[in-house]
Amino acid sequence: MTRLFAMCGLSFSGKTTLARAIARLAGAEYIGLDDINEERGLRGGEGIAADEWEKTSAIAIERAGALLDAGIDVVLDDTLCFRWLRARYAAVAERHAAQFILIYVAMPLPVIYSAMARNDASAQRHPIRSDVFEMHACSFEHPASDERPVVYDRSVPVEEWIASHLSKD
Repeated sequence: MTRLFAMCGLSFSGKTTLARAIARLAGAEYIGLDDINEERGLRGGEGIAADEWEKTSAIAIERAGALLDAGIDVVLDDTLCFRWLRARYAAVAERHAAQFILIYVAMPLPVIYSAMARNDASAQRHPIRSDVFEMHACSFEHPASDERPVVYDRSVPVEEWIASHLSKD
């Protein structure tokens, strides 16, 4: 059975680093909504209108569906900040007879603010405006236990965590 690994967590929590490691170690294809936004000439850290996020999500769904139908595991990298978004991607997995695995990257706000400050100094990725981040953080709906998230908190090295939590059954 193919798998759809869906990343969830606040911006700058380390989702992309973990997502790329999962893709590499699981032999999965990586789909990043930030990358799709870049392709479309948009930058999430500057604030994107909801209708543009919907277009980006539709592209991600189309790409994920095609890969899952081809028997290829997918890592979807987004914040999935709302429960309804997580349910949307769970439905995509179900439509394509894939296992849905929600991975919640749980980082305390001070760790995230520190990562944002390091990025401001290094410019390794596009920054996020403080007002955009504050709105994102205030509206973020943390996964509930009934969503069965697999939680990553950096207490274990990435490769060890992936081996112990995401091995294919």
